[in-house]
Amino acid sequence: MTRLISSHSCPHHCIRLAVISLVMCVGLSACQRQEEPKPPVAASPDPASTVAVATVQPIPAVKQEPALLQPIVSHRTVKQAKCSKKCSQASATLLNFKAPDDWLNPVLDQAMLALADANMGEQASPEKTLDARMQAFVQPDPTLAGLEVAPYEMQIAAELIDQWRGLLVIGLNGYYFTGGAHGSAVQRYITVDRQARRVLALADVILPEQQANLNQRLQPLFYQSFKAWVRRDDPSVNLKAYEALWPFHLSKQWRLTADGLAMAYGQYDIGPYVVGMPELIVPYAQLEGILKPEYFPVKSS
Repeated sequence: MTRLISSHSCPHHCIRLAVISLVMCVGLSACQRQEEPKPPVAASPDPASTVAVATVQPIPAVKQEPALLQPIVSHRTVKQAKCSKKCSQASATLLNFKAPDDWLNPVLDQAMLALADANMGEQASPEKTLDARMQAFVQPDPTLAGLEVAPYEMQIAAELIDQWRGLLVIGLNGYYFTGGAHGSAVQRYITVDRQARRVLALADVILPEQQANLNQRLQPLFYQSFKAWVRRDDPSVNLKAYEALWPFHLSKQWRLTADGLAMAYGQYDIGPYVVGMPELIVPYAQLEGILKPEYFPVKSS
């Protein structure tokens, strides 16, 4: 006869069975869960097998193009006093630069003073300001009192004609009429390095090793340009006969252009009045080894 065991007759057996059941359930649940991946542990590199990796150098900063200048343009006009008709007149177009380029203003002031004297004789005017010189120009010549003469006229102007890579090219132009069959004109250039805050001479853009024989290097280059210019309208012109009247020479007026180094000439310098004020250009390709590299134009890719 089977003996029944009451609940209070074996408390230790019941507790043991419950613990065993709980442990088995927990173990089964743990087995059913996937094991979470662990991050790989980097192995210590073997010094003998380490490969050297080239260091990437940073790209050098490109020199920024200086902001383009927009100078203030002003105009002045002076007319002959106490005159109602056929009055002499002088006019000027001026440039004024703001800081930090305002150091250019006194340079231009002096240039315009000289321009106002360009057709007033060999001796400079004693007036110290541009307005005073313009006033002196329009005053009637006392030696011509009572005679009917054509009014005098003077037009002078400064113009910013080019700027790139921190360089400025300022053109100075003057037209004068003081009687005669026609007026006369002049043209001058000022080339400015904004970073260096200075006006450049031609020698400043030429390589140092070419300074001693600069004329010898430039003379044949510009002479070829001169011959091509003379023969442009008449290929059959006698060059020797032409040069007997207007011999070739290098000019003091120069500037850098988009095409090359230019030299500007005044009236009657290398040709008759009808040719005006010619300009000869030597291309950059012919200036290799003469011109400093920083003054060559930037080649587009």
